[in-house]
Amino acid sequence: MPFLAIVMLGAFVAQTTEYLPIGLLGDMARNLNVSEAAIGALVTGYAWIAAVTAIPFTLLSNHLDRRLLFLALIAIITASNLLAAVSPNRDSRA
Repeated sequence: MPFLAIVMLGAFVAQTTEYLPIGLLGDMARNLNVSEAAIGALVTGYAWIAAVTAIPFTLLSNHLDRRLLFLALIAIITASNLLAAVSPNRDSRA
C-alpha cells in the first residue's frame, strides 16, 4: 500500500508540474521581460519535444522494470522542482 501511495502522489506532482506553467504564462512573460507569445512558444516547444520523444523513449525503456523507471522519473522531477524552488528570484515585486 505505501508504494501505491507514493505512485499516486508522484503522478499527481508530475502532472501538476507539467500543467502549472499554462496558468502562469502572463506572469512568466512579465517576470522574464519577454512577450507572452515567446513564453507560449517555450511551452509549445516543450510539448512538441515531449510528443516526439514519447514513443522512442518508450521503446528504449521497454526492457526496464516499470516501477523502478517510474520512481527514477519521479526522482528527476523532484530534483528539478527542488532546484527551481531554490533558484534566485528575479521578481521585482518580491
